[in-house]
Amino acid sequence: RISVTNIDNTPGIAFKLFSKLAQKGINVDIILQSVGRDGTKDITFTVAKDNAVDAIAAVHETFDIDDKNITCATNVAKISVVGAGMESHPGTASKMFEALYEHDINIDNDFNKRNQNLRSYRRTGRRQSRCGSSQGILSRIKLNSL
Repeated sequence: RISVTNIDNTPGIAFKLFSKLAQKGINVDIILQSVGRDGTKDITFTVAKDNAVDAIAAVHETFDIDDKNITCATNVAKISVVGAGMESHPGTASKMFEALYEHDINIDNDFNKRNQNLRSYRRTGRRQSRCGSSQGILSRIKLNSL
């Protein structure tokens, strides 16, 4: 997961970045853009772990920014909860977050699509993982390594 902070909030900025990544043959999986503030915005996206160094190089080629404005985390994974029931069964998201909490998993980013919630997460080490009432939902969550 790569985050680029404090970039100009102008039309075409995301196009320039993702065009450069495409030119380098880097597939981008998930994209999250912040709401603009004070003329800047943040963009977070995921790439395969093997492409992280090249993706950061592409960021530097695209923007004139300091390293402090780029973060890269390789110890993350994605969780997907998918289905039509997301719209018609209240509490589905609550059960997912409860299962993550019970297993000491912290949500770093939140990506939403229609009928699908994608979460970037990491273990916090805050407390021991324990099995609980949400064990079933956690076992049904498909984990995909980045």
